[in-house]
Amino acid sequence: MSCRWAAAVLSLVAGLATPAPGLAAPAPAQAPFEWKLKRGDVFYVRNVTATKQTLKALGKEVPQNFELKVVLGFAVEDETSDGFLLKETVEEVTFTPEKGEPISDEKIKGSTFAVTLSKKWEILKFEGHDKLIDKLAGDDTSARQALQAILSEDALKKSIRELMSFVPDRPIKEGETWERSIEQPYGPLGTLRETRTYKIEGKTDFSGSRVDKITFTTAVDFKPGKPDKTLPYYVVNGEMKAEADQAKGTILFDPVAGRVVQIEAQLKLRGRMVLSSSGANVDMVVEQEQITKVAVLKEKPAK
Repeated sequence: MSCRWAAAVLSLVAGLATPAPGLAAPAPAQAPFEWKLKRGDVFYVRNVTATKQTLKALGKEVPQNFELKVVLGFAVEDETSDGFLLKETVEEVTFTPEKGEPISDEKIKGSTFAVTLSKKWEILKFEGHDKLIDKLAGDDTSARQALQAILSEDALKKSIRELMSFVPDRPIKEGETWERSIEQPYGPLGTLRETRTYKIEGKTDFSGSRVDKITFTTAVDFKPGKPDKTLPYYVVNGEMKAEADQAKGTILFDPVAGRVVQIEAQLKLRGRMVLSSSGANVDMVVEQEQITKVAVLKEKPAK
């Protein structure tokens, strides 16, 4: 598995890096931002994340700047008294390095997942992860092990949780705040727990409609992953902190359509890690900045 392809996959995991709400969702009667879904509905989510990252280790500095565009399609296939059945399709994954031409990942494109949601927007079932790993890894055992660490099932669920589960669990008035947390997997490196504090700012205009504007700030907590002998390295310890003035974002929610229409997020992280590789420890400094723009669309966007 090439370094570029691995970076693209890891960015797909971490790079649907929009606001990261938690799993809990409110009762429908209390939800001021209730999604409205019915059988036959189709919508698309376009996520564009620009990443600037610098790794410093052994006296060397390695910049990794790129843009990742991911387009997901969602179709509501059924609605029951218990919830909804959605079909999720990967329509496009395009990796654009700072220097070079855009590269489309045709192996991931077209992958589908069956998602069962409760009426409280909890993911009850997520099917298709194993088929994706089979499709990407084939008979390559080492590639399969790496993919299972990087492209976990929880990572693939992240985009749905971000879009549908950020709503508060109580009635919220303009100016009030609430929190949501989620653990974002970073493959063999560990887990980044993101806690968002949301605030209702009021109404604003968007594409001819009056929508609700919600702002948020982010705090993070990093936990190193467990040692894995199948991988060439693991994190002994480390920490990551978010820059307070560059860890924020905005969500626009259309109450008439009953869905998020736009998310813009900014997250700048600084931290350090101690990696163990071949019995030796290596100190590494990490600096990463991500600017993400997400749009929820009625029609599939042109490539």
